[in-house]
Amino acid sequence: MQEKLPSHPGSRKWDSLVTYLGPGNNADPDGGDWTNDDSRGIVCPTGANGFKPNPATPSGSCDEYAPASTYQSGGMPKGPNQVASGKDCAQLYTKPLTGGTWGLLAENCDGYTGPKWNERCGRASVPTDQNTGAFRDLGIKFVPQMRLLDKDGFFIGDPGFEHCKNADTVCAWKKVGGDN
Repeated sequence: MQEKLPSHPGSRKWDSLVTYLGPGNNADPDGGDWTNDDSRGIVCPTGANGFKPNPATPSGSCDEYAPASTYQSGGMPKGPNQVASGKDCAQLYTKPLTGGTWGLLAENCDGYTGPKWNERCGRASVPTDQNTGAFRDLGIKFVPQMRLLDKDGFFIGDPGFEHCKNADTVCAWKKVGGDN
């Protein structure tokens, strides 16, 4: 997502910082703080009309990019990547492949025909354990260690996956933890 989205959120290569959505942001249009749960509710809504994980993704859940904890999230009001709905984001899904690897593939269901790469954000169907663990350390370790304040900028790196730039091919990786 980072490489393919037009704004390249969090990319050091493109010198495109993301900015931390911290306490005291006063960004809610109704007053008060906007939270990562508020952003996630726009990009990855729940309920009857909410996000439906791809059936090929075991224990599927919705993961968004740029992260909900940044001003670059598609769910951020008046943010640079604001969308009305997560359906406006690039859509991908993960599924197990042979040999214990996983693939990240373009979604193609419910009238959606794959990313155009002009979208402002992305979301993907990923296993819940991977989703909840992927950015967990941001709030637990990174924010306090770096003493991040609201609107402080940072880059997002994913060492070992820089080659994963094209949704036309399968980008495989080993799942960490879990049964697969």
